Amino acid sequence: MFGAADGAYSVALCTPTGLPIVTNAGFSVVPGVATEELATADTVIVSPVDPTYLRRELSPEMRDALILVRPGARVVSICTGGFTLAAAGLLDSLVATTHWQCSPLFQKWYPHIGLDENVLFVDSGNVMTSAGAASGIDLCLHLIFKDHGTEMANRVARRCVVAPRVADLRALMAAGRGDAALGRVDVD
Repeated sequence: MFGAADGAYSVALCTPTGLPIVTNAGFSVVPGVATEELATADTVIVSPVDPTYLRRELSPEMRDALILVRPGARVVSICTGGFTLAAAGLLDSLVATTHWQCSPLFQKWYPHIGLDENVLFVDSGNVMTSAGAASGIDLCLHLIFKDHGTEMANRVARRCVVAPRVADLRALMAAGRGDAALGRVDVD
C-alpha cells in the first residue's frame, strides 16, 4: 500500500530478534533492517499475532525493540498487534480496537484500556489500532490521508483496487456477529 504512494514512504521490515519469522500461512518473512532502525522511524507498524501465540506479557526481544521507538513516533498495530501495544503500555488511557474474535481476551487481560469493537480502526493521535488484517488496509489509507491528503489517499486506493473509504463502519462491524461458523478465542 505505501509503495503505491509515489515514493512518499520508505518502508523497511525488522523483527524483534533480527531473524526471519515464519507466518501462520507458512512462508518466511525476512527482516531487511536491524531493530536499531526503529530509533529513527517516523511510523512503526506492529503486525498481527496468530491468536494461538498471544501472550499477556511481551517477550524480552519485543520489549527491547519497542524501547527503541523514539518519543513522538507514530505507532500503529494491525489486527491482534494491538495486544503487543497493550502489553507495552502504549494503549494505557486510550481507546483501541482489535479483532472481534479476540476482544473478550483483550478485555480480560487489559480491562483498563477502552475497547471499541464496532469500528475498523481507532486513531488516538500517535497510536492507532485496526480491528483486523483487512481493516489494516483502511487504517493505512487513513495514514496516507493524514500525511498527504485526500488526493494521494484516493490515488493509492485506486492503484491498490480498494475502496477509498467505507461509508458506515459501525454497521459493517455489527453485521455478521452471530456467524456460528467462525471460531472464538478462549479467554480462560
